Amino acid sequence: MGTQLVVRAKDLVAARQQLAQQNELAMSSAEDLRELAQTGRPVVLRRYRDLPAAVVDKSILDSAGILSFLQNDNVVRMDWLWSNAMGGIKLIVRGNDALEAEAILNQAPPSEQSAARMEEP
Repeated sequence: MGTQLVVRAKDLVAARQQLAQQNELAMSSAEDLRELAQTGRPVVLRRYRDLPAAVVDKSILDSAGILSFLQNDNVVRMDWLWSNAMGGIKLIVRGNDALEAEAILNQAPPSEQSAARMEEP
């Protein structure tokens, strides 16, 4: 029993390391976005565990005129427990639009922007 726990613990550590490496490779950094902006290839801009946050960000990009789509969203709609197994819901944009899309999604919501203006002397 003790050796089985040790083996499982080692498997768990190895699995966590592998997932961390995959996440590092899958998520696009700012430098990667600049490089991919030249190619026009699809870029995974963000990943989401839950569908509502993904849909909100996609709608923000749609209203800004940036073509985007969600990958794995239908699987998560059917059974949300699959979200982690699928690597989450991926928000994908063209490489040409990646920098602009990232800037738009990083902006503070309008309510926070107006509150910050009111606090300034």
